[in-house]
Amino acid sequence: MNKLLNTAFAYIILGLGSGLFYREFTKATDNLGTHSQLNTLHTHLLVLGMVVFLVVLALDAVFSLSGRRSFSVFYWTYNVGLVVTVAMQAVRGFLTLDGQDPATTSAAIPGIAGLGHMLLTVGLVALFVALRAGIKDRNEPTDQAALAVSERSSRGTTHRLVAQPPMWRPALTGVGLHVGGHGELSSACGNPLRAARAICLWSRG
Repeated sequence: MNKLLNTAFAYIILGLGSGLFYREFTKATDNLGTHSQLNTLHTHLLVLGMVVFLVVLALDAVFSLSGRRSFSVFYWTYNVGLVVTVAMQAVRGFLTLDGQDPATTSAAIPGIAGLGHMLLTVGLVALFVALRAGIKDRNEPTDQAALAVSERSSRGTTHRLVAQPPMWRPALTGVGLHVGGHGELSSACGNPLRAARAICLWSRG
């Protein structure tokens, strides 16, 4: 996380510095107010650099993105792509202020700028891959806890159903009734009818 914070801080320094440089450079060359790629150089550094890495820092704090291979791909690919992109912006801006057309000066300039944009795209795709894995890992403990609670609840219900005695089982199950002089009249061996008969005979005796 410190690496992300330091990266965001580096981009805010570069963004503010490029804005100050643009103003002083155009004043020194009598090109103040001339539209060029230098106009938006500081905006790209602040938004695509500082803001993006602060957002990624917050996402890393929630979903633990650091340490994943896809996140490392994002970090290095995105940074290289952003540096290449803003470097080509600076080159085009200097050529414009010098009175040249960047599109016709060299075919390598738009080609390298396009490569920078492709690297930015690859980096953002890798970021979404890391974010998807982080969300999946964050949801797994919740799903496992819910499954464990469900299993405990099911086992508890089954245990209560097995342990609870049937409602029709009489209290006299297995109790032998004896009457003095008549001997054993009956043994209630779990049969309600026999138990009732034993009670009847016992009351008569």
